[in-house]
Amino acid sequence: MDIYVKKKNVGVGIELKYRTRAFRFFDTEQFDLKNHSAHDHGRYQFLRDIQRLELFASRRWINRGYAVFLTNDAAYWEKNKRKKQAYDREFQIYEGREISGRLKWDKRTSKGTKKGMEDPIDLVGHYKMHWRDYTTVRNEQPTVFRYLVIEVIKKD
Repeated sequence: MDIYVKKKNVGVGIELKYRTRAFRFFDTEQFDLKNHSAHDHGRYQFLRDIQRLELFASRRWINRGYAVFLTNDAAYWEKNKRKKQAYDREFQIYEGREISGRLKWDKRTSKGTKKGMEDPIDLVGHYKMHWRDYTTVRNEQPTVFRYLVIEVIKKD
């Protein structure tokens, strides 16, 4: 868990993901964002964060959890219409998608691609992906940053 807050008997867990597309801009200082191109890994790790929060909630370590994803890479919030047979299609987190149950790699996925991420992700809850605008950085080429917040609540 990236952040854990406890007040009285209420525990809140927060998992954070920040994946960027290469981008350079100048404000009062220069910012050079790296290109985190492995979208399949970013999606898998985000969904694994949700699974982890569900586990913490089921063990009553937290009452509520939030998985937060911030990016300037539209490949996360847009549905990929060109790759109908994408190996990570079950991990897609595009706008409007509803996710629940067991999520796994396509059987054709190479061992190298899923190294360290072989296990399926099992989600108890049902989650709808709703991306929101965070900010637009205006430069030679403006870029939009969007975020996704998934709330996980302890089930009684």
